[in-house]
Amino acid sequence: MPFKIAGKLSLDGTSFKAGIAKAKASVQGLGAKMRSAMASPMAKMAGAMAVAMIGAQVKKTIDWGTRLRDLGVTFGVSTKWLQKMEYASTQTGGTLETMMKSYKKMLILKAKVENKMTSKLSKEQYADYFETLGISLEQLKNLKPEQLFERIAQNVKGMDTSTAKFQESYAMVFGKGSGEMINMMRVGVDELGQSFEDLGVSVPD
Repeated sequence: MPFKIAGKLSLDGTSFKAGIAKAKASVQGLGAKMRSAMASPMAKMAGAMAVAMIGAQVKKTIDWGTRLRDLGVTFGVSTKWLQKMEYASTQTGGTLETMMKSYKKMLILKAKVENKMTSKLSKEQYADYFETLGISLEQLKNLKPEQLFERIAQNVKGMDTSTAKFQESYAMVFGKGSGEMINMMRVGVDELGQSFEDLGVSVPD
């Protein structure tokens, strides 16, 4: 996660845009002050390099925030939840982007179970995939998407992931490219999320 310079950026709506503008203005103002304070050419060069480094870091922070905001809008989840999931993913060798692709697959299969146009046989098969991952029809219906994802992750932590039935169900719910999430689920999303909270680096929505 990028280092946050001189405060926090809000990641949503007008507050987010205002935060970006303020960050840019702060860097520009810092550069002007440093240039005026340094008389010698060498000092000015050193000051310019320092400002460039700070500016680059601010840009990384802005790009990171924009990426999270866009993902939040796309999937209808909070940026705080995305930050927690990004931490959990990267701590176990994955990426947030891959995780969210799997999250999308889960939502698609959930929608198929709930779609009246889906045949009874297909609904039963899809529901069975979720049941293998410890999710009942009632939970599938009532849990919010992010809650559903975390509940599955909690369930998987205590499961034998080597069986053919598990592997088939897991692949059908999250997609064939979701193998890297297994490490995250084995370690525990709750535990990783708590570790992230303990760091105190979350940027508020």
